[in-house]
Order: sequence, then C-alpha cells, then structure tokens
Amino acid sequence: MDGSYTQAIVENEVLGSRAKIAACGIPAADIVGFRQPFLEAQPTVRQVLASNGFQYDSTLLEEAMHSISGGMAARTWPYTLQDGIPQNCDWYAPAQNCSAAERYPGMWEVPLWVLAAKGMYSMDYGDTTNSVYDVLKQCFA
Repeated sequence: MDGSYTQAIVENEVLGSRAKIAACGIPAADIVGFRQPFLEAQPTVRQVLASNGFQYDSTLLEEAMHSISGGMAARTWPYTLQDGIPQNCDWYAPAQNCSAAERYPGMWEVPLWVLAAKGMYSMDYGDTTNSVYDVLKQCFA
C-alpha cells in the first residue's frame, strides 16, 4: 500500500482481509501477522496493525550489507518495534518507508531477507528445478 492511502482505507483493507480469512474458518484471534502488498512498507499500515492487535509485520526488506545485518551469515533476527525501526528503509525507497522514530509496543518486525543465490532478490525466482533447501543452502552456507 503506497503512502497515498488514508488510515481509513488501510483499516478497511487490513481488517477486511482479516474478516475474509476468518470467514473461511481461521479464528480471527489467530490472524496476528501481516505482509504489506507488493512489499510497499508504509507507517500507516504499521499503525493500523498495532492498533488492531496484530503481533508482527513481515514486510521490511533486509539487505545483507546495507542495513543492520552483518552479511549473509549474520542476518538480523526478528525484533520488537517498541524502540523503533533500526533497519535502513532508504535502500528500498520509495517503496519502503520507515523511521527509527516509529514506536509500536507489543509488535514485532520479522525482516524479509533478500537472498543472493542468483544476485540479490527478495523472492524465489521459481525458474529452476532446485529445491528450496538448495536455494537456502546456497544463500546461507
């Protein structure tokens, strides 16, 4: 969701999605995480998530060398958002927007690691017969 969405629109999208999943039989209380569409991370979405009892967001891309990770073998782990966002969102701006000043007590960020098996990318290419295990082994061995 890009930055042009109002809080009301974001609430409608996020809570509407939760309601539709719950209508399929998943208890609403069990829907506690969210990944923003197209990996477009915006503060308004995190505000809505925190205000509505979500426990985590998993949208912020974490590049191995240009943020808080210390390389492919030293990736950052999930962290609480009570003290702000330490990741470097400028690397993926304008699609990713965050600030160290954002505070969401009780909520976590599960960083989305950028992989490097065939150059840097944030998703599986899906164009080979390699297993997911082989791709992860190549990226993290």
